[in-house]
Parts: sequence; C-alpha cells; structure tokens
Amino acid sequence: MCFSIWNKQLLQLKKTIAALTLLLGCSVQIQAGDKDAVLSLEGKSFHGLIKAEGWLGLFEGTTTLTFEFGILTTENDSSKESGPYHVKVDDGRVIFTSRMHTDYDNGTIEWKGNYDGESLYNVQADWIRGNGGTFLHGLLLPDVVKWEFTPDPFADQQDDQMILIPGGTFQMGNPNGKAGDDNVPVHTVTVDSFYMDKYEVTVGQFRKFLEETGYEYDWSVWQEYFVSPEDNHPMVNVDWHQASAYSSWAGKRLPTEAEWEYAARGGLKGQRYPWGNYITKNDANFHRYWEEDEEYKTVKIEEIDWKDEWSYSTAPVGSFAPNGYGLFDMAGNVAEWCCDWYQWDYYRISPTHNPQGPVTGTTKVTRGGHWYSWHKGLRVHNRGDNPPDVEWWQDVQGFRLVKDLEAELKE
Repeated sequence: MCFSIWNKQLLQLKKTIAALTLLLGCSVQIQAGDKDAVLSLEGKSFHGLIKAEGWLGLFEGTTTLTFEFGILTTENDSSKESGPYHVKVDDGRVIFTSRMHTDYDNGTIEWKGNYDGESLYNVQADWIRGNGGTFLHGLLLPDVVKWEFTPDPFADQQDDQMILIPGGTFQMGNPNGKAGDDNVPVHTVTVDSFYMDKYEVTVGQFRKFLEETGYEYDWSVWQEYFVSPEDNHPMVNVDWHQASAYSSWAGKRLPTEAEWEYAARGGLKGQRYPWGNYITKNDANFHRYWEEDEEYKTVKIEEIDWKDEWSYSTAPVGSFAPNGYGLFDMAGNVAEWCCDWYQWDYYRISPTHNPQGPVTGTTKVTRGGHWYSWHKGLRVHNRGDNPPDVEWWQDVQGFRLVKDLEAELKE
C-alpha cells in the first residue's frame, strides 16, 4: 500500500539524518509534518496473538489489525470487525483508540494501545458483550471480556530491526555496591553512537543462519520443545563462539559490556532497571523474587495476574514494554553475551572512552539476567560471566547484536 511504502521511506530518511547528525556533530531539525507521518498508523498492518485475561486465557488465537483510511479492521479466521480509530500523543507516547460493533452478539469492542513508530505495544481490547450470542457464552462469560494483543515482530519481516543508540557519557556500575563486588567502583564511561538489535536474536533467525551456512549445531529436546519452542522466542543454548559465528554472518558484532549497559539504561540515570528502580512481573520475564531483598519488602508484591506467564521458559521477544531507546527485553528472558573478557576488578582500571574489556581472560561477560533469574539478577549494573565454550545448562543464554555507525551508513 502507498501509505506503508511512504511511511517506511520517511522512517529510513529520519534514521539516516539522525545517523549523519551524530556522526558529523551537526544539528538537523526534522519538520513536524515529517515526524507526524513517521508516527502515523495509516496504512500499517500488524499480525499477532490475542489472548483473554484470567481463566479465559485458555482461549487464544491470532488476529490481524489493519489501519487504513481512518478505519481499524480486526480479522481472524472466524470474524471481522471494523471501526474508526483515533490517535493522540500524550507525554511523548502515541496512543490509539477505536470502538467497533460486533455482529456476533450485538456488542462492542473498545481497543487501546501504543505505537512506537514501528510496532504496537500495550494493546488491549474490552469486549463489552451485547444481548446476542449463544446461550453458553451468556452463561459463562462476564459482561466485559478483556483481551491482550501481542504483535509478532517478525510477522512482516521488516527491513530493519535495529535502533540507533546515540553516543554519550554515563555512570557505569552499582552505586550501592560494596567493596569486593565486581561492579564497583562507579566510573564515568563515554561510548560512541552505534546501532543495536531491537530484539534478542530469535530461534527463527538462527535457523535461517544454519540453513544458509550449513553451520553445525545440535538442538536439545528441552531447548526446542520447552524453553524456546517457537521461532519468535529468543535463541538459547548458544556459546560465545556460536554467537560470534552468527554475528559474522549477519554483518554485525557482539556489544561491548559498556555499550550493553549504556543501551540497557535507556537514557535513565542511576536506576536499577531499564524502566526505573522497581520491578514486577509486568516488566520482564524472570523466575521469582528474592524475598530478603529490601526492594521486595518495599514493593510488597501481591499475587495477581501478571503479564509474565512464562514460569519455566522464555517469552516471545517483545512481550514487554521497551526501554527509553526502544529496546525490548534488556532485562530478563535470556542472558546476553558481550564481546569482552570478564575480570572481576576491571572497573578499577577501565578506560573512560569505549572500554573494550581485558586483553585476555577465561570467561566472557554476560548481561541482563534471564527467565530463571531472581529479580536482582535483572538489574542493569549486574555482571555475569561464562566460559566462551560453555556446554551445560545454557538454556538461559542468548544474545543480541550491534553494528558500528559508520558501517551502517556505508550500506
């Protein structure tokens, strides 16, 4: 559709101008009309999973949301509804709403969600039941059925799944660390601009790498059928060498530890997580809370229906809200390889500009925590490590990649 092509061209233009601005150090203003066009939903279509809340979550399926000529149309194998949609910007966030009639029971569906310029997130629908429908539905269903829509970020295989991370200076490390910890002292670090994968590398992407290169890899039953069972889940059980082989094929590289922490913070200063100082299971996929931790006692977590429904597996990438840079799953889901060698006291000798880690070592840095972590393991300053050729118990280990700004501009 012409709207879709036009928006993609504007998005690419905006990205190129921003990249040149950062590289050349110049100041470029983008006209408001161009920005509005980039953020427009018109002409866009999103395919994904729709699932009801509570016990009704046993019923789920796929649907497609299409925004065209001011109308939102939702369509699956058995039904199709449509209604006008409205868009507004609130505190820098793009919010869409829509209200549509349901022929099935003479009711209505009210949609609401956010749009980040490329994908939807926090999309919910309230089905306000009418006076029609089957007797069984009338007996079993509440007056309002709440649904949640999760777009599949790879349904349309967008051309670009990387985010421009503008270079800058930040305080790296744990401000509440103790002597002997591996993430002290807090020190000033400056990193240059770079691109980072919006999502963790998925099973589907890794399969394509194996098919095109013939690279030898053994899938485990536990990994393939339980931990990351579908193509839109993050790839797990990859050692550092396998992740590096994939990065070479993709024309990218693993991030440095400093790049990773800078990007994970999403522009926030001094916060524990990519979104703030406290975590719930609406924020990320992780195993459980460390109940002796002061954060747990402060938040006083209650048992409710959390978004994190994956107790013993990864979640599909992009299942939770992104951080301030638009990066998904920078906390939890899978631990992510960095290119650096690990050294527990490296922060005492780290250079201030683009640190690359020690020259040698025995283990490589991992970051971000994972689906089987305690909540404390997901903090942006936490460091982990593993041997680069690790073989066992690595169903928690994945990766995402970066690309240098100059390399992206050459393409």
